[in-house]
Amino acid sequence: MKKISIRHVLLLTVVGLTLGAVFVVSSVYSTTATTMFNQLGMSDMLQDMATVSDRLSTYVGRVREVASAVAGDIEAEENFNAESFAQSVRFYTGNTEDISALILVDEYGTPIMGLPGAQFKETCNLPALDWYRQAMDAEIGETVLSRPHVQNLYPNSYPWVVSVLRKVRYNQDGEQNIGILMVDMRLEPLEEICRSVELGSSGCPYILSQDDEIIFHPDQKLLALELISEESIRTEEEDGADENTMVLSQDIAGTDWRLVGTVTAEDIAKNSSEFNSRMTGIVVCLAILVTAVAVWLSMQIVRPLTQMQTNMQRIERNLDDNRISLPEEGFAEYAALSHSYNVMLHKIRGLMKETVDRQEQLRRMEIGALQEQINPHFLYNTLDSIVRVMETGRTPEAIEMVQALGRLFRLSINNGDYFLTVEQEMDYARSYLTIQQVRYKKKFRYELHMDEEIRGALCPKIILQPLIENSIKHGMSEMPGCTLIVRAAQDEQGHRILFTVEDDGLGIPPEELSRLQEMLRDDSNAIVKKSRYGIGLRNTNRRIHLLYGEEYGLTIESEVEERTCVTITLPKRLP
Repeated sequence: MKKISIRHVLLLTVVGLTLGAVFVVSSVYSTTATTMFNQLGMSDMLQDMATVSDRLSTYVGRVREVASAVAGDIEAEENFNAESFAQSVRFYTGNTEDISALILVDEYGTPIMGLPGAQFKETCNLPALDWYRQAMDAEIGETVLSRPHVQNLYPNSYPWVVSVLRKVRYNQDGEQNIGILMVDMRLEPLEEICRSVELGSSGCPYILSQDDEIIFHPDQKLLALELISEESIRTEEEDGADENTMVLSQDIAGTDWRLVGTVTAEDIAKNSSEFNSRMTGIVVCLAILVTAVAVWLSMQIVRPLTQMQTNMQRIERNLDDNRISLPEEGFAEYAALSHSYNVMLHKIRGLMKETVDRQEQLRRMEIGALQEQINPHFLYNTLDSIVRVMETGRTPEAIEMVQALGRLFRLSINNGDYFLTVEQEMDYARSYLTIQQVRYKKKFRYELHMDEEIRGALCPKIILQPLIENSIKHGMSEMPGCTLIVRAAQDEQGHRILFTVEDDGLGIPPEELSRLQEMLRDDSNAIVKKSRYGIGLRNTNRRIHLLYGEEYGLTIESEVEERTCVTITLPKRLP
């Protein structure tokens, strides 16, 4: 299982804790700020509504004051006429453009006099209008506000107005009459006042009467053309457009009107949304900064450990290189750890050198012991053969055997070295075969072949002799006319030396071949004792393992009554 790096743990811990704290604090602060901004947004909208309501109240109040003043003059005159009416109207209205017309009508709705003084339309039918009837039913001096309508009293003049109606008594021609003073104020100032403020995305507020009749609406013209209905507006006011819509209402002083506006939660939270957007940007920037600082900090803390790890891996690959050690620098803890590790490394190197020296001594002692196991055995057999030859009177052959034995011992001593060249090992094999051929009365033939490329390569001495001895003793001694072939070659890559000892003798039975192959894999004494091929093959294989490792050694191939081939694989090494 792959272990997580301390750098990653440190980085994740610092970033996680810091960002977690930042997010918690920012969430709490954002929630508090959102509530505050929502309250401020609602307060601002209510303040805007109150301002518009005050302006509307002032505007309507000014018109009502004009109506009240003119009505007072009308009621005070003993014989009211057009001249006094015009004088009174001009005195109180001045040059104001807010009033479209000021008209006095009798109780039957017939205009008596008014400003402007143009001719009234004969088709005008005021008694048919509900707000006119409402004014007629009111008390003397009571003021009634009409719904917005198109003024239709004068030819070629159709302004949108709201009429302020006041029931008055007037004296004319010695008689007291009842009439209606009607002051038409223009709708444009109302629209300008309402449009002076916007309630979010829903636009400007609108005006309703206490009976929920539309006095002014931003879509007044659509309302007049019946493209929208009062019912839909009232439904919007009562139920809201949806769950996120709020209806604000403000009474307009001095009137029976109220100012109404709809706002959405998004409009109220506009400032808080902007704040949250900025807050999100700040948190993201802070997160990036914290991550960068955490990465830098983790690198500063972990870099000495990483360097220490790298040096340890180098030491692991090459422990014997005394130039490799950990730098005792950086943080105090790292310096102390490096110093302790360097001291430990120095001691380990000393112990390992001592162990290697001891192992080398043991290896040489074992190799020497293995050679000693071979030499007495071979010497006994050779001397026994010489004795037999001399007993039969074959003196020249005995002399040849003694000379060959001398060459063998000269090569085997080799100034105490453990290695011969391939050429010397092949000379050793030739001398040995000379002795054995005399001993077995030349019942077999032999051939020796050697590649010129490996003539000077090194190999352990006396590694062919046990193989040749086994081949002669177990493969050809009972089959005259056999041939023994000894080869020394290199592999195709030129990296290894291959010695082969091949004969066309009896071969090895399958059970014995399996036992031999098992012995070469596990050359313990218990397995060797079970094999009739004896100690020679085991010792040779063991020597090669000790010198070069388990990848080198002996392999055996055999077919009963056909052939037997033993191959020695060695690394190619030059002196």
